[in-house]
Amino acid sequence: MGVKSVDSVTFSTEIFNNVTGKCSEIDILIENQPVRSLIDTGSQVSTISETFFNSLLEKKPVLYDITKWMKVTGANDLPIPYVGYIEVDINIINTCIPKVGMLVVKDSEVRIHSRKSKTQSLLGSINFFRKVKDTVDLHSENKQIEMIGKQLFSILTLYNISAENDTENIDSNEKVALSFVKIAGKSPVLIPANSM
Repeated sequence: MGVKSVDSVTFSTEIFNNVTGKCSEIDILIENQPVRSLIDTGSQVSTISETFFNSLLEKKPVLYDITKWMKVTGANDLPIPYVGYIEVDINIINTCIPKVGMLVVKDSEVRIHSRKSKTQSLLGSINFFRKVKDTVDLHSENKQIEMIGKQLFSILTLYNISAENDTENIDSNEKVALSFVKIAGKSPVLIPANSM
């Protein structure tokens, strides 16, 4: 394999355009307070910054300290420092999504990930997308777009396809959720769904 000489400015611009894309962001209300939010379908948690949490004046959500038993890491396996868990109502365009679980992330971590962005929130957990789906599911496609906007509707469509693929190989009469738990011992143990 040979080495190809290229103009570094042109090549770096091409690489940048091929590797990166515009972030999906949306303006929402969290507890009736406006905030710009990043939509991250790959994240397992939804978050808000500590500063934004402290600015919630109308209805301050209860902050639950779960830091002693739940550790959160990023894609690079580095810990994400957070101060606790809250449940908030989120308004997206014409729709209220009630009791969305979010982690309150320490400000230093938020600044690292959003240097160029004005986002104070990240919508990303599968639970958030499930709540959105449950809220708009009974409506027509046009009504759903009116309720949550075209951008979030497109992302929700991807979520629906992904959810269908996860259950594709399961008998339609028996919806089984698979997950892992830690047990004493070294041998795996099968615990049937909905039995515990």
